[in-house]
Amino acid sequence: MKPRKEYLKNLPRSTLWKGNLYFLFFYLSFTKMKNMTKFMLLLLVIPFLSCSKTNFQMESESQKTSTKRKASGLRADEVRSIKKDIESIKTFSWQEKDDGEGVKKTTLPRMGESIYNEEGNLIKRTLYSSGMELKILTKDFHYENGVPVKVLGTDYEGKEYLIEEYIYKENKIKSCQNSRVGPVFYCYEIDFDDKGRKKYEFIDDLAAYGNVTEKIHYYYDKNGLIEKKKLARTFNNKESNYEITFKFDSHNNFIERIKTNMETPDEKIIEKFSYKYDAKGNWIEKISYLHDSTIVIEEREISYR
Repeated sequence: MKPRKEYLKNLPRSTLWKGNLYFLFFYLSFTKMKNMTKFMLLLLVIPFLSCSKTNFQMESESQKTSTKRKASGLRADEVRSIKKDIESIKTFSWQEKDDGEGVKKTTLPRMGESIYNEEGNLIKRTLYSSGMELKILTKDFHYENGVPVKVLGTDYEGKEYLIEEYIYKENKIKSCQNSRVGPVFYCYEIDFDDKGRKKYEFIDDLAAYGNVTEKIHYYYDKNGLIEKKKLARTFNNKESNYEITFKFDSHNNFIERIKTNMETPDEKIIEKFSYKYDAKGNWIEKISYLHDSTIVIEEREISYR
């Protein structure tokens, strides 16, 4: 296997990929396997994408923008305005886990790249398998008058399909995400406060077996950063309630996330994060220390205009 820096150097300029969780989510969704096996694996992945921060940067940034601008990638932090001097971001990510006997098991690397326009909005993202042997998915983000309207995907077979469209109404946005083979993954609706920040989010997860919904309320600190989320998840009419709190560093990226099951408040899932930054204050390395001794390492190579 080639050194990861060499992979990054040779990676074609296309789109950003955000870590192993996103890759696994799409991979499981598009891969043919027994329904029960896919169901069990998706149940493990979806909670991380829905209630922690798959929305890693979206939740950590305080952006004073309009509702329509912040509607950019609301569910998966896809289309969001970033610093306008960034042209592209290449990402290399892998996972390590201690087997309990002092031996670290490392997953194969995953790679991707994002391209941004001069307004700082994401316009293309490409995900790759390990070793760049297979282009898993390309996403193209479409705008009208600077407002995101839809996301189109192209799979590894070169087939194009609609991933999602955004429907705007006052301080709300609605959308459904589609899979490559047609069925809808999930639908969501988000309400915003008068500052354009998420206030309430409702998710109807259609990918799971049974009726799975989530209701999320957002709470902010004096700096406009997400301080706490209250999550109510319902599965087959049985509701579980969680509280998720955050701590941030001086760059407004969160360094700790604690998830508490309100039925058993002494049992907490604590996740910690550390970063390395470049001279412009953008992180180029992120290490996630998850509760099950799993370490996710992400490296980014940022190209500026």
